[in-house]
Amino acid sequence: MNDSEKTLLKVTRALRIHSEFNKSLIRAADENGFINDVCRIIVESGGYRMAWVGFAGTGDEKHVVRPVAQKDFRRDYPENAGTVPDKTNHMAGPLGTAVLTGKPDIARDILADPAFTAWRDDAVRKGYASSIALPLQDEERVFGTLNIYSPEPDAFDQKEVDLLTDLAKNLSYGIMSLREKDKLKQLERQLLQAQKMEAVGQLAGGVAHDFNNILSAIISYSFLLRNRLKEEDASKDTIDKILFLADRASRITKGLLDFGRKQNFEFLPVKLNDIIRNLEKLLVRFAGEDVEFRTGLSDRDPGIIADTTRIEQVIINLVTNARDSMPDGGILTVETDIAEIDDNFRKSRGFGEAGIYAMLSVRDTGAGMDEETRRRIFDPFFTTKGPDKGTGLGLSVTYSIVKQHNGYITVDSEPGKGATFRIYFPAIRMSSSMGKSSNIPDIMGKSETILLAEDEKDVRNSMKRILEEFGYKVIEAEDGKDAIEKFFVSKDEVRLLVIDAVMPGKKGREVFEEVKKMKPGIRAIITSGYSEEFLQRKNILDGPVTFLSKPILPHNFLAKIRAELEK
Repeated sequence: MNDSEKTLLKVTRALRIHSEFNKSLIRAADENGFINDVCRIIVESGGYRMAWVGFAGTGDEKHVVRPVAQKDFRRDYPENAGTVPDKTNHMAGPLGTAVLTGKPDIARDILADPAFTAWRDDAVRKGYASSIALPLQDEERVFGTLNIYSPEPDAFDQKEVDLLTDLAKNLSYGIMSLREKDKLKQLERQLLQAQKMEAVGQLAGGVAHDFNNILSAIISYSFLLRNRLKEEDASKDTIDKILFLADRASRITKGLLDFGRKQNFEFLPVKLNDIIRNLEKLLVRFAGEDVEFRTGLSDRDPGIIADTTRIEQVIINLVTNARDSMPDGGILTVETDIAEIDDNFRKSRGFGEAGIYAMLSVRDTGAGMDEETRRRIFDPFFTTKGPDKGTGLGLSVTYSIVKQHNGYITVDSEPGKGATFRIYFPAIRMSSSMGKSSNIPDIMGKSETILLAEDEKDVRNSMKRILEEFGYKVIEAEDGKDAIEKFFVSKDEVRLLVIDAVMPGKKGREVFEEVKKMKPGIRAIITSGYSEEFLQRKNILDGPVTFLSKPILPHNFLAKIRAELEK
């Protein structure tokens, strides 16, 4: 075969590679499959001995190229084949030169090329006589090389080099395009996840409204029944259990609203120890009979700025999680302390602002978790529990609440060695008057008349009975229009309005506006199973009006009534 025929053959095989490459790029679904297919095409359609693709490292590994795809690239290929020495080292070889210069580099005769000394024996054993290293580049740098080996010396003439250089450029383009597609898919997945979370939030708001109305009636009727029993009556324990379960259900609703970020927080100075002491009996019940519940409260009694209800939710979630990890029993310990976040903490954890923190820890002796589980433990809907045994929202809600308190949460665990959750809240100095409970307010009525507007019959009846039992006169209204008509008839008697925010006909705010035209000084309490934030966003709740969220807690309800009447 003369030189012209050899040249034509080389050009023909290079063009054949290009044709097959274009088909592969069109079909490509992922980067790894595409690169491996290109290596296969180069060997099978081009007749080369071997082809492989390597990606250059960054930082400390910027002089290292790691193989990522190959055809006929045997496992015993030297490990140092991917090493690219410094520019000053003449032993860099074609691969190193291509990475460092951004230009193709050819070893025309591996037997004679001094740059190939480190790999010569192995190359000869495998039948490689010449090679070419072609840079793969994006807009910023050389990110890898395409390496082709031929069984013939001086196998790469200029026309073939030009065609293979174009192939490397197209390969670079294909890789970058697939990466962009992958990024787009990730963004689409994130958008879909965000839409799902928004849908969950909307669903949570709707579920909470209906659920809170039901809970209001359950709690109110149970309260009325308990209030009529003598202290020694054994039925009180049963009613207490009903109230306990209703409280637990209301916390689930609050958790859903927190997850949907539809619930406002009320931040006040509070002592962490006080929260735990007030919860302790409830926590013992949550822990269960098989679990030994312990507390270790710091003498330094750390103070924080917090929404007490949300911190209670955090503690209950962690205690529940710990209990579930100990199906055969164990020890569950809740502790407080003062902790400092310093440089060592920040280096080991990778986050944290330096300062003094109030630390809450919940420790169990349960099954523990592996690193993969620990890494995902706060992801929404992630759960290691079986079907129907958990929503996967508890720890996600906990994480969200902690973040909204400018705090941090960590978990240390190993399989079979239990788990310790630690939460760090920014600590504050508290004066002697801060955090103390005020005197219990007088909740008895003085025969004042209250207009109660509520479209849910069971909720309205239970609220009416509580008000009457505690010394108030009540005028009932079943919707907004009925409320305005009845107020018009009895406006001289009515001292206060208790109005559901969302009713047929006219909403609570509209009722209040109409009533104020007839009696400017009248005050109102707006109630709802929806969150305050939701009502404000929908312009259903506006202006200086007292809001009371459902489920209605009788003592809180009566205290609010008394406070409004005495303003």
